[in-house]
Amino acid sequence: MILKAHHCFTDGLGLSAFCMALSDKYDANDLPRIAPPHWTFEILMVIMTPYLILKGLMDVPTKASNTHCFKNERTPVQGIKSGAFSMDLDVDQIKQFCKKRKCTVNDYMAATLGTTLYEYFENHKI
Repeated sequence: MILKAHHCFTDGLGLSAFCMALSDKYDANDLPRIAPPHWTFEILMVIMTPYLILKGLMDVPTKASNTHCFKNERTPVQGIKSGAFSMDLDVDQIKQFCKKRKCTVNDYMAATLGTTLYEYFENHKI
């Protein structure tokens, strides 16, 4: 399954809530509760936040523009880099679609990915 998610959903608690929402047995009361931070942590964050913001802003112009997470010293990174975005998907509609066809959400997403890759490869003669 490919997951497109905003960063706020990919922390441990948000991701578990998302996975539970995909099941039919979702109950928000089953989610773990996060304890409030200790008062010393709150004071530290108030003091450190301006510094961290300034540090982040100062680091941006010093970063190399052509960095890549995959390193290969023999072959430089080349080619056109691009990304793609999809419209937001309604999980309830996907679950209803899957129930009617007696398949899982994972089956649906795998078929969608397979079809998308097939069309991409066909259009780009790969």
